[in-house]
Amino acid sequence: MVGIKTKYINIYNDKLNCTIEYPEIYIKEKDIFIQQINRRIKEDINIFIDMENDNFQIDKDKSNIFIDYKLHFNKNNIISLSIIFSEVYRYKNLINYVKTYNFDLNREQIINIQDLIQEKYRNNSIIGKISNEDVDDMQNFYIGEDSINLVYSSYEIYNTNKIIEKEIKFKDIYNYLSEYTIQRIMGE
Repeated sequence: MVGIKTKYINIYNDKLNCTIEYPEIYIKEKDIFIQQINRRIKEDINIFIDMENDNFQIDKDKSNIFIDYKLHFNKNNIISLSIIFSEVYRYKNLINYVKTYNFDLNREQIINIQDLIQEKYRNNSIIGKISNEDVDDMQNFYIGEDSINLVYSSYEIYNTNKIIEKEIKFKDIYNYLSEYTIQRIMGE
C-alpha cells in the first residue's frame, strides 16, 4: 500500500501568515513517478505562496493563507486527493481554491475524468449531462470509494466562499463506466 505523510510549512513574516499541511506520497522502493508527483504538489504550493507574495507588492495588505489536503482514495495503487488553498482576503473575505490530483501508480499516469467513462460516451459528456454542468478534461474531480466527485473552487461559483462538490455515484452511471473504473477502482 502507498503511504501518505503529512508535511508542514509555517511562514510568518511581514507579507504572509501561512500555515501549510500537504501530502507527501511514499512507498518503500524509490520511485521516479512518485517523486514527480511530490514535486508537482510542492510546485503548486510554491506557486500559491509566490502569488500571495506578489499580491503584497500590489496591495500592501498582509495575507493570511492556509493550505490543507484531503485523501479521498488510496486503493490498488490509485491515489485521489485534493489540496485546498485558502486565503483570508483583506481580513474579512475567504477565498478557497481547490486542486485535485488523481494518479494510477501502476500505470504511472494521471487519471483524467474521461478515463473513468467508456470511450463511446466520452464525447457526449455523460458526466456533464448527469450533473447538469459543463464538464471538460480539466474539470477538478476526485475519486471516492463509490463515486466521482466534481469540485468547484469558490471563485467558480458566484457569490460564495465555499468549495462546492457534486457527487455522482458509480451505481447511478454504472452502464457508462469504463472497464478501468469497474476493475481498478471499484474492484469488481
